[in-house]
Amino acid sequence: MGLNVGDIDLQSGTLHIRAKGGTQGRVFLNPGLSAMLADYVGESPPEAKCGGNVPLIRSRWGQRLGGRQIQLNFAKWLKQAGITRPFSVHSLRHTFATRLYQKTGDLYLVQRALGHRQITTTEIYARASDDALRQAVSTA
Repeated sequence: MGLNVGDIDLQSGTLHIRAKGGTQGRVFLNPGLSAMLADYVGESPPEAKCGGNVPLIRSRWGQRLGGRQIQLNFAKWLKQAGITRPFSVHSLRHTFATRLYQKTGDLYLVQRALGHRQITTTEIYARASDDALRQAVSTA
Protein backbone atom coordinates (compact mmCIF):
# COMPACT_ATOMS: atom_id res chain seq x y z
CA MET A 1 0.00 0.00 0.00
CA GLY A 2 1.10 3.62 -0.29
CA LEU A 3 0.92 6.36 -2.85
CA ASN A 4 2.52 5.98 -6.24
CA VAL A 5 3.50 8.68 -8.72
CA GLY A 6 0.83 7.26 -11.04
CA ASP A 7 -1.84 8.04 -8.42
CA ILE A 8 -1.48 11.78 -9.10
CA ASP A 9 -3.68 13.38 -11.75
CA LEU A 10 -2.31 16.90 -12.11
CA GLN A 11 -4.82 17.76 -14.84
CA SER A 12 -7.80 17.28 -12.53
CA GLY A 13 -5.92 18.18 -9.35
CA THR A 14 -6.73 14.87 -7.69
CA LEU A 15 -4.93 12.01 -6.00
CA HIS A 16 -6.19 8.42 -6.21
CA ILE A 17 -6.09 6.78 -2.79
CA ARG A 18 -6.52 3.32 -1.33
CA ALA A 19 -7.74 3.48 2.26
CA LYS A 20 -8.42 1.03 5.07
CA GLY A 21 -10.45 -1.99 4.11
CA GLY A 22 -9.60 -1.68 0.43
CA THR A 23 -11.77 1.40 -0.05
CA GLN A 24 -10.71 3.50 -3.03
CA GLY A 25 -11.39 7.13 -3.69
CA ARG A 26 -9.90 10.42 -4.72
CA VAL A 27 -8.68 13.43 -2.85
CA PHE A 28 -8.86 16.93 -4.24
CA LEU A 29 -5.63 18.90 -4.05
CA ASN A 30 -5.39 22.62 -3.50
CA PRO A 31 -3.51 24.53 -6.21
CA GLY A 32 -0.42 25.10 -4.07
CA LEU A 33 -0.02 21.40 -3.32
CA SER A 34 -0.67 20.52 -6.97
CA ALA A 35 2.16 22.85 -8.00
CA MET A 36 4.54 21.35 -5.42
CA LEU A 37 3.64 17.82 -6.53
CA ALA A 38 4.20 18.77 -10.18
CA ASP A 39 7.69 19.97 -9.30
CA TYR A 40 8.36 16.89 -7.17
CA VAL A 41 7.10 14.46 -9.81
CA GLY A 42 9.21 16.31 -12.38
CA GLU A 43 12.25 15.17 -10.37
CA SER A 44 11.06 11.54 -10.38
CA PRO A 45 12.93 8.78 -12.22
CA PRO A 46 11.96 8.37 -15.91
CA GLU A 47 9.93 5.21 -15.27
CA ALA A 48 7.65 7.25 -12.97
CA LYS A 49 6.50 9.42 -15.86
CA CYS A 50 4.57 6.44 -17.20
CA GLY A 51 2.73 5.96 -13.91
CA GLY A 52 3.21 2.46 -12.62
CA ASN A 53 4.08 1.57 -9.08
CA VAL A 54 6.92 4.04 -8.49
CA PRO A 55 6.54 5.22 -4.88
CA LEU A 56 5.56 8.85 -4.48
CA ILE A 57 7.47 9.25 -1.21
CA ARG A 58 10.86 7.61 -1.56
CA SER A 59 14.08 7.21 0.33
CA ARG A 60 17.26 8.58 -1.19
CA TRP A 61 17.72 5.10 -2.70
CA GLY A 62 14.32 5.25 -4.43
CA GLN A 63 12.62 2.79 -2.10
CA ARG A 64 9.14 3.34 -0.63
CA LEU A 65 9.26 4.91 2.83
CA GLY A 66 7.24 3.16 5.51
CA GLY A 67 4.99 4.90 7.99
CA ARG A 68 7.52 4.71 10.81
CA GLN A 69 10.27 6.29 8.71
CA ILE A 70 7.93 9.13 7.77
CA GLN A 71 7.14 9.67 11.48
CA LEU A 72 10.83 9.80 12.33
CA ASN A 73 11.56 12.23 9.48
CA PHE A 74 8.66 14.43 10.58
CA ALA A 75 10.01 14.56 14.15
CA LYS A 76 13.46 15.44 12.78
CA TRP A 77 12.04 18.26 10.63
CA LEU A 78 10.11 19.68 13.58
CA LYS A 79 13.29 19.73 15.63
CA GLN A 80 15.26 21.37 12.80
CA ALA A 81 12.55 24.04 12.53
CA GLY A 82 12.82 24.74 16.26
CA ILE A 83 9.27 23.54 16.94
CA THR A 84 9.20 22.07 20.42
CA ARG A 85 5.45 21.55 20.77
CA PRO A 86 4.57 17.87 20.32
CA PHE A 87 3.11 17.17 16.87
CA SER A 88 2.57 14.03 14.86
CA VAL A 89 1.77 13.29 11.25
CA HIS A 90 -1.78 12.52 12.40
CA SER A 91 -2.04 15.96 14.03
CA LEU A 92 -1.72 17.44 10.53
CA ARG A 93 -4.83 15.51 9.50
CA HIS A 94 -6.66 16.71 12.61
CA THR A 95 -5.64 20.32 11.96
CA PHE A 96 -6.77 20.07 8.34
CA ALA A 97 -10.17 18.71 9.39
CA THR A 98 -10.63 21.33 12.10
CA ARG A 99 -9.75 24.19 9.76
CA LEU A 100 -11.94 22.80 6.97
CA TYR A 101 -14.90 22.64 9.36
CA GLN A 102 -14.23 26.14 10.69
CA LYS A 103 -14.05 27.50 7.15
CA THR A 104 -17.10 25.71 5.73
CA GLY A 105 -19.27 24.78 8.70
CA ASP A 106 -20.15 21.63 6.73
CA LEU A 107 -19.57 18.46 8.72
CA TYR A 108 -20.53 16.24 5.79
CA LEU A 109 -17.86 17.89 3.66
CA VAL A 110 -15.28 17.14 6.39
CA GLN A 111 -16.54 13.56 6.59
CA ARG A 112 -16.02 13.13 2.86
CA ALA A 113 -12.60 14.81 2.90
CA LEU A 114 -11.40 12.48 5.66
CA GLY A 115 -13.00 9.37 4.17
CA HIS A 116 -15.00 8.57 7.31
CA ARG A 117 -17.79 6.06 6.80
CA GLN A 118 -19.81 7.26 9.78
CA ILE A 119 -20.65 10.90 10.52
CA THR A 120 -20.25 10.13 14.24
CA THR A 121 -16.52 9.66 13.63
CA THR A 122 -16.36 13.17 12.19
CA GLU A 123 -18.43 14.90 14.89
CA ILE A 124 -15.32 15.55 17.00
CA TYR A 125 -14.52 18.45 14.65
CA ALA A 126 -17.89 20.12 15.28
CA ARG A 127 -17.27 20.89 18.94
CA ALA A 128 -18.02 24.52 19.56
CA SER A 129 -15.23 26.62 20.98
CA ASP A 130 -15.97 28.86 23.96
CA ASP A 131 -15.45 31.95 21.79
CA ALA A 132 -17.86 30.70 19.13
CA LEU A 133 -20.46 29.85 21.78
CA ARG A 134 -20.02 33.24 23.47
CA GLN A 135 -20.46 35.04 20.14
CA ALA A 136 -23.53 32.99 19.20
CA VAL A 137 -25.20 33.64 22.58
CA SER A 138 -24.44 37.37 22.43
CA THR A 139 -26.10 37.70 19.01
CA ALA A 140 -29.11 35.50 19.79
